[in-house]
Amino acid sequence: MILELQTLLYNQWHLVEKILRLLQPIEEVIKRFSSTSISISEVIVEVQVLLRYLGKKENDEGVQTMRNELRKSIEARFVIDGKIFTKKHYIIAKIFDSRFKTSFFTIQQKDYLGTIKDMLISEMEKDVGPEAGLPTNIRDNLITDINGCESPPAKKSLREEIHDSIKKCYDEILSGALDYEKEISYSEDEQMSFSPRVSQNIQENHFKFQLECYLEDPLLPRSKDPLLWWKRNDTIYSNLVPVAVKYLSAPPSSIYSERLFSTAGIIFEERRSSLLPENGERLIFIQKNLSLFNYKY
Repeated sequence: MILELQTLLYNQWHLVEKILRLLQPIEEVIKRFSSTSISISEVIVEVQVLLRYLGKKENDEGVQTMRNELRKSIEARFVIDGKIFTKKHYIIAKIFDSRFKTSFFTIQQKDYLGTIKDMLISEMEKDVGPEAGLPTNIRDNLITDINGCESPPAKKSLREEIHDSIKKCYDEILSGALDYEKEISYSEDEQMSFSPRVSQNIQENHFKFQLECYLEDPLLPRSKDPLLWWKRNDTIYSNLVPVAVKYLSAPPSSIYSERLFSTAGIIFEERRSSLLPENGERLIFIQKNLSLFNYKY
């Protein structure tokens, strides 16, 4: 039996291309959230960029409904149900990511910036301890490598064009063009309810001074690793490092941990019924970590 394949017309191919332009950024975000090199500090950023990208109505004839439904679904999943803009761990992680800091905040979050700083000082007091002091030479040895990305090639594929559109949305938000955020509102129950601080002791002033110095420093390029930045500047911002490491080590999803269970299921199979638990753990550890050493053993 010979199947007859119907050839798509030009306008149908054009519609397919528009659909790809809508779905490609979402695929990239899903892949990023599934990797091991990303933390919860990027969740707010990625959602903001996606909402802005889907909010643009440029050349969307034929896909308007799809664009609107995708945007509503993302808002429902992350903003309304997930409440990423009001949850403490998402906010702290983003601030301590030296690539973002206070950028990508919504208008409501910017109004609460003073309260957020008080919350960060409370976290430092818990994680650093009462004997922490202010390090010397606060402003020395800061990273100055803030060059931009290389210019793209003249001829671009569809994937490259979509990537450039996403990068443009990223740059627009970073530059403060956040008019679309006015559409995002919170109910009274969703407002950030952090208790204001009253005491002003010497240690707290040290924390506040170090925090302000950190926030005033230039942003790290997005291609850089924030954990490496903190490692290089651990003596400069010694009071901030414990909090940064604590929150930047949290993954944005459970996908990678679920892969560990899948690996365990493959190793502990019927033909290995006599495998000791400790040997199975060693095999899982080797399988997941050997690549870190470029398989040189």
